[in-house]
Amino acid sequence: MTEQEPNVAHLLAPNIPADRGLTGLGLIMQLGGSVLLAYGALIAVIPMLMPAAPGSPRMTLFLLGIACALRSSFHRSAGTNLLYGSPKGHLFGLKRYILVGIVQSIVVFFLLKNMDMPSDVSLYLLVVLLAWPTALGVMMLLPQFKLDSQEL
Repeated sequence: MTEQEPNVAHLLAPNIPADRGLTGLGLIMQLGGSVLLAYGALIAVIPMLMPAAPGSPRMTLFLLGIACALRSSFHRSAGTNLLYGSPKGHLFGLKRYILVGIVQSIVVFFLLKNMDMPSDVSLYLLVVLLAWPTALGVMMLLPQFKLDSQEL
């Protein structure tokens, strides 16, 4: 009789965890997404408490807050998928968040341009907002993360 080897994760090196650090990333993304979701909701609500005046940026500020809260909810959801998985795989939420993060960054850039924000400030904020989705996208291109979700 031959015994079959148990299903074990293949390690890249002895000092690297089997999950390649994705559990820690998932926890950080859950926490960051939750905190920033509350902050985005606050940004969305405060302009509605301001008195309506002709030419006031109430609606633009409201849309900025909604866009930030929406991105943060996808951020939190991606962290949850990294921790617990989903039927579409552990990395599905991360891929979705990268797309939402890029779209939200562009929307915020144009909303700020609509508020007559100086071009250099708007461009700086666009770069800052794109930094995290870009870092995650580069991470997803690394060979050790091109795995099937069953291997994580």
